[in-house]
Amino acid sequence: MRSLIKYLSIIFVSIISSFIIFEIYANYRSDLFPSYGWQQNNILEKKIDKCNKNKKIGVFGDSFVEYFGSDQNNLVEILDHKFENYNLCNFGMSGDSINHYISRFVKVVESNIKLDKAIFFIYEGNDFYEFRYAKGENFQYMDLNNFKINGNNIFDYSDKFIIDRKLPFYKNLIKSTYSINFIYREIIKKYFFKKKIDHYFVKNIYSEDKYFEVNLNQAISRMEKTPLEIKELLSADILNVNFYKLALRNPNYFKEIFNPDPKLLELQKKIAIKYFNYINKKCEKYAIDCKIVIIPTDMFLFEKAKIKYQKKFMFNEQNEYGKSKIVNFLTEYYGNIYYPSNILKYSDYIKNDMHLNGKGNQNIANFTYDLFKIN
Repeated sequence: MRSLIKYLSIIFVSIISSFIIFEIYANYRSDLFPSYGWQQNNILEKKIDKCNKNKKIGVFGDSFVEYFGSDQNNLVEILDHKFENYNLCNFGMSGDSINHYISRFVKVVESNIKLDKAIFFIYEGNDFYEFRYAKGENFQYMDLNNFKINGNNIFDYSDKFIIDRKLPFYKNLIKSTYSINFIYREIIKKYFFKKKIDHYFVKNIYSEDKYFEVNLNQAISRMEKTPLEIKELLSADILNVNFYKLALRNPNYFKEIFNPDPKLLELQKKIAIKYFNYINKKCEKYAIDCKIVIIPTDMFLFEKAKIKYQKKFMFNEQNEYGKSKIVNFLTEYYGNIYYPSNILKYSDYIKNDMHLNGKGNQNIANFTYDLFKIN
């Protein structure tokens, strides 16, 4: 009996020691586990309350701003170390788009805090998509003020479009340490709660109120042509499932974002102008030094990325390189919109994902910080 207790004690101590060693290593090399635990509670009111120091910089955007959470590889955390005399407040929210960034910005500036500067990070890959919903309409004569997607006016910046995230207790527990997260993601989720990539998976996509470039049968056919090993990666959340869903319903998405039909490009420009004029007017009203940085999508920069999006996410081929037409227009039209040309490498993006890794965030942070130094 004593031998059994001793044996079990050794096993228990070994397991705990392994967890501690892994936790220390993962904290030190968090860049190796980029998706572990970053998506935690995100309540705007609480973020506003915490943004209470003198000389504040508000940062707005989507998952590019929120990714890595409070880890040293997070874009805002890196910037916070650079702006030594300022307190940076991260108001980013994963899954948001420009109209939601503006809603959060309006809520912040109309609260009782005073921002000295504001930075908006716009992702070239999915923040200029709205024009596609105008297809099939006489959009040249449409009233832009009443442009709706999913029944919502895209220029309505009221509180109802502020999205908060409050996770249940068990998810907060899972995300609290790298060790528990590893067990959940690499064992439990991978082998016991896998998403099935099948006909029902595709039908669920088509039950959503989204823009569909192809019909359901075409999407199912594309799913069936997806290699089994890719489906396994998607099932285990190792590949970004949302981008795969986008490819199934909109396989030419990147083609249209990069180089729309001339008439649609004009609509894309009008929507963007309306957004950025509103931001700039608010910045002027509240005497905030605002800068807008467009984060390039790797699809438009690197051949390896094009192969990744075709082979792993099942998008159609997109052969053009460089700035998309909308980005080229905006950087010429506005004096406070910037694009980091020749700053990023393919290795600055997370493998099997579209987000930047720690090195990529460092490069974008350097670029952004220099904008304020120059100006």
